[in-house]
Amino acid sequence: MLRIYCDGSTTNYCYKMKSETMYMPNPPGASHNESEYLAIVAALERVVAQGIKEPVEIVSDSLLAISQVNNIYRIRSNKLFTLCNRVRQLVAGLSNPVTFAWVPREQNEAGVDLEWYNKEARRK
Repeated sequence: MLRIYCDGSTTNYCYKMKSETMYMPNPPGASHNESEYLAIVAALERVVAQGIKEPVEIVSDSLLAISQVNNIYRIRSNKLFTLCNRVRQLVAGLSNPVTFAWVPREQNEAGVDLEWYNKEARRK
């Protein structure tokens, strides 16, 4: 199983696949929750682009995003609804199983990397 860690902040989002972490800036005005979803979307787009066929587990410390994607929480925001639908479209286009799991912040490898990245960016 390929485990992909995802995280978002108020300025950036990222995902970590194997030992590679990809960082992207948030679009102007994006909320923290939107950033969490953008990380998941970017990770799934990479899975599609690379033609990965093994089972995938998307891991995030965003209880909201993971619970919404797993149909546990309702989606009240139109922006999050659109992003969640994008996640579901990407998953529907894959032949391999995709699961979504929540982990505490300290266990989210992408969160650790993003925290370091944001600290380095502030130093410049």
